[in-house]
Amino acid sequence: MDVAIKTGPIEHIETGTIVIPFFKNLENVTESFVVLDKIFGESLSHAVHEDEGFHDNSRLFTTLSLGKVHAKRIVLASLGDPKEVNAEKLRAFAAKMVSCLQNYHEKDFIILSPCYGMHNMVPEEVYYALTEGAVLASYDCDKYKTKDKDKSKKPNKLYFYLDNNENKSEILKVIQKSVLICSYSNKVKDLANGPSNIVTPGYLVQTAKKIASDCKLKLKVFDERSMRREGMNCLLAVAQGSVQKPALIVLEYKGAKGKQPIVIVGKGVTFDAGGINLKPTGYIETMKEDMTGASVVLNTIAAVAQLKLPINLVCVVPAVENMPSGTAVKPGDIVKSANGKTVEIMNTDAEGRLILADALNYATKYKPAAIIDFATLTGASFVALGKTTTPIMGTDPAMIDQIIQAGKETYERCWELPLFDEYSEAIKGDLADIKNVGGAKGEAGTIAGAVFLKEFVDDYHWVHFDIGGSSWNHGGDKGYYQKGSTGIGLRVLVRYLENLSHKE
Repeated sequence: MDVAIKTGPIEHIETGTIVIPFFKNLENVTESFVVLDKIFGESLSHAVHEDEGFHDNSRLFTTLSLGKVHAKRIVLASLGDPKEVNAEKLRAFAAKMVSCLQNYHEKDFIILSPCYGMHNMVPEEVYYALTEGAVLASYDCDKYKTKDKDKSKKPNKLYFYLDNNENKSEILKVIQKSVLICSYSNKVKDLANGPSNIVTPGYLVQTAKKIASDCKLKLKVFDERSMRREGMNCLLAVAQGSVQKPALIVLEYKGAKGKQPIVIVGKGVTFDAGGINLKPTGYIETMKEDMTGASVVLNTIAAVAQLKLPINLVCVVPAVENMPSGTAVKPGDIVKSANGKTVEIMNTDAEGRLILADALNYATKYKPAAIIDFATLTGASFVALGKTTTPIMGTDPAMIDQIIQAGKETYERCWELPLFDEYSEAIKGDLADIKNVGGAKGEAGTIAGAVFLKEFVDDYHWVHFDIGGSSWNHGGDKGYYQKGSTGIGLRVLVRYLENLSHKE
């Protein structure tokens, strides 16, 4: 979606729909609304005042313009009590407009300034949030459809009409930044929604090559032979059951001199059948999305490069397919990881932690300031916190607090789970150093996955995101989320990195 600012007499602006925001118990006295209301014989203000439930139920009132202005229709929309409006309500408001106007097959619309009622937010924050909601809601995964694509098209252009006292140049900057970040969040969805016969490990390599070219990043790709030389036997064990060749993808962004990099690692299982421990019907159908962690970190480093953040960032993606076959790894097999620890593979469907083990160990070679990993690691994360909150765990309390704050700011909310020493007892191996599953079935499954990963990050500052519950929406469109991939992870990570760069 393109987002821009429109100027000139409001009645002469060519657009599909003019959206006029209202607040409960607050008169809209903006110049643009006063002009429009006068043109319509004050019928717009009367419509709002005469509907007693207009503000309580956040209703929309739609009317055709009948040629009185150049826009085809007018939408009167309530934001409710101005004291309760925050960034997330503005995102939801913009998303609601996109959904509503889709029914009219509108290509573009304009939102008049709501800042007259926003005393708890500055205009730049208001327009940033509105842009987020609109751009995220505008996403459609229709590239594989051949029929009826145009019938369900959402608006692809949004304009804002500012008040005279609002700083156009500053607002334009935040709009552009919001569009950039949310566009990359939509790219996370696009990659994760892609079918696994197309989005293979090789496809992730090609995606990384394009990102490297577009963003001028250094790219290194380890093939099977080079990974074997590096001792990445956990990763190769997962890959050995598939005809798809594995890869370890490394992208490097340098935006600062003399700083240790932050390394972001993303699980890239392009299809997870579970291996010999085959997933059942009802779970296996969406396992193309088991590379969402990879999609998050690949698009994050691209966004960071476009934003030119003054940090150094490395992206590491172990890319494999986990399939059952005559060559697949078996329950009970023992392999030696790249850091020398032996691993007893008790369940081939706990493969994400195996490939991440070698990837995290590789991350330590950079002597990083911090390591952050993203993985659809456990179904237990959904059991623990549902789909609205992402569990995070790690070794640096201050870093975790900063990430939680970034999650609050973006509404990609996170919550810390503990990594007490006692949890590590559950992954002690019987025949090897450690095993890839925890204790009794259902016992602290998300934490068991994290303590396994902790074995491979040495003493570096590290945070693990288990997006197994928050990465996928099994229902229909809701707010700015669509059915399928949610794209959750990118916005919170970019915000954390932004906040960190400002502090430094």
